[in-house]
Amino acid sequence: MFNDKKGEDKKKINIQQSEIKDCKQYLQTINENEKSITKKEIDRAKAALDLQEYLGCPSTQEFINIMNGNEIRNININVDDIKRAINLYGLPTPCLKGKMKRR
Repeated sequence: MFNDKKGEDKKKINIQQSEIKDCKQYLQTINENEKSITKKEIDRAKAALDLQEYLGCPSTQEFINIMNGNEIRNININVDDIKRAINLYGLPTPCLKGKMKRR
């Protein structure tokens, strides 16, 4: 009996390893994402991230609310630029560092 359990464990491990070999991983890079949009949209997305950091890293939803409420005047960034920046580059690192805690 004792040997049978070991044999079953080995079979389970072999099955898991064979499933892992067939698994593929895809990686998206910023360069690949930038190929699908224009240079002007890229510049506006970068400007949106810079503005978010300049404002003290508000959350993305709060930043969108600021832009929708016209709380900042004479700026040519809109909500689409913010969403595009998040899709291209992800959340800004300083914003994440301020909101995460160590456990």
